[in-house]
Amino acid sequence: MLFRVILVAFAWLLVGCQAAFDANISSYINVQIPTKLHVHNVSGGMEHMRAHFGAHWDLWRQDGHMAMVTHYAEGNLCSMPNKNVTKALKTPYFLMADLGGCTPVAKARLAQTLGASGLIIVNNHCLCSEACEKEEQCQESMPNLWDDGSGASIVIPTMMIGKGNASHIIKAIGRNEPVLMEMAWHLPKFEHSVDVDLWYTPTHDATEEFLANFSALAMVLKDRLNFQPHHYILDGTRLECYQHADEPGSPCYEMCTNNGRYCSVSHRGIHGKDVVIESLRRMCLWKHHADKGFWEYLNHFNTLCQSIDFFSNKDCIKDVFKHSNIKEEFIEECMKDSGDVEKDDTNSMLADAMQRSEHIVMTPTVFVNHLPMKWSISTKSVFESFCMGFATGKAPHVCYACGSCGDPVACASRSPMHCNAHDGQNPEPSKSSTQNKKKKGGFGKFMLVVFILTGVGGYVYYKKYMEEGPGLRGYSLGEALMSDDA
Repeated sequence: MLFRVILVAFAWLLVGCQAAFDANISSYINVQIPTKLHVHNVSGGMEHMRAHFGAHWDLWRQDGHMAMVTHYAEGNLCSMPNKNVTKALKTPYFLMADLGGCTPVAKARLAQTLGASGLIIVNNHCLCSEACEKEEQCQESMPNLWDDGSGASIVIPTMMIGKGNASHIIKAIGRNEPVLMEMAWHLPKFEHSVDVDLWYTPTHDATEEFLANFSALAMVLKDRLNFQPHHYILDGTRLECYQHADEPGSPCYEMCTNNGRYCSVSHRGIHGKDVVIESLRRMCLWKHHADKGFWEYLNHFNTLCQSIDFFSNKDCIKDVFKHSNIKEEFIEECMKDSGDVEKDDTNSMLADAMQRSEHIVMTPTVFVNHLPMKWSISTKSVFESFCMGFATGKAPHVCYACGSCGDPVACASRSPMHCNAHDGQNPEPSKSSTQNKKKKGGFGKFMLVVFILTGVGGYVYYKKYMEEGPGLRGYSLGEALMSDDA
């Protein structure tokens, strides 16, 4: 008991220290006690895989560092552990569980319910970099811990370590030796360039507007920005659209290409099939014109074709290519070479995009240095996140000149770059213009009332004239307006 108190006290001392791991690595995990299990001289501590959910899976989250007594769940934590395990749990602590049986999110949710401050998942295979059993076949890398779509409710950090390292930890716990493990995470920062990945579909108006605006910054940032667009493509086979997408009565009708293999949701009158085709077109544009032509195409497309009537209009797209100084035939040839969209065959570029889309929970999503930005996507928010991704003193000049500007695009377009006080502001309409509008509106309403009354009065006058004939000599239009019939 006394040793446990000392261990917890030591854990709190560790919390006040900063885990030593490289700035360009996002997370860290290691054993502090017993010291014989501590991994030395390895960047990031133990080789591990961080989960795609939880406390560390957010670009804007606070840097974290935790050191906790660790317990083993004696299973995969897909259901409540046995009483011997739960009886020993005393907060704060980390919980360790085996991989498999249920999703990593389900394990983390149960660990969180049990009061754990973090979850460590044990890979079911040994890594080749670890000391493995002789008869066991090792893995070169660990599988990803994907979000199953419900990971937003998980607030504790979750990481996975190899079976080789974990086996020694589990044995120490089984001998009732106290085990103190440490987790830490921060935003990875790079010196030369920052990675920005965007997952999107071409029908999302806000994303198209962002891309059109961000294009000006991309031209300025050049090789300091590693931008990579990703297109969200649905698996038609999984949706049972394969060989049914061309049937008018099918739910998949007009949603897919390649006889139902690659699909997208039909949105606001734009067929999913056309969305897939436009996505493939942009993949080819990025492949051959990533430096400038891709951005110019997006700019002109957003201006000319981003509507229901023109999204898939061949003449409109031809006009966009013309304005962007790109040979349309060259891009069309790229699309056909990848497998075309009309054939009952696989398309290599769409198949790759579909595979990468499997674990994307939401679009649009921006990743900066491989961490998701869980804010609304705008040119300003993405630019600020980009600048945050550099090591201290290594960001490009535009970050210092325009980083806090309301409109970084306007700032970066000036020579020399500078921010004006009103950049990004929408001026409020002046009171005089508002009053004039009110006056004009009031006068219009008055004239409308006069017109209606005059019409009604004229009708009554005509009615009485027809009923009483020439004897109605002294009956005026004014009297008609005051008549009960009016």
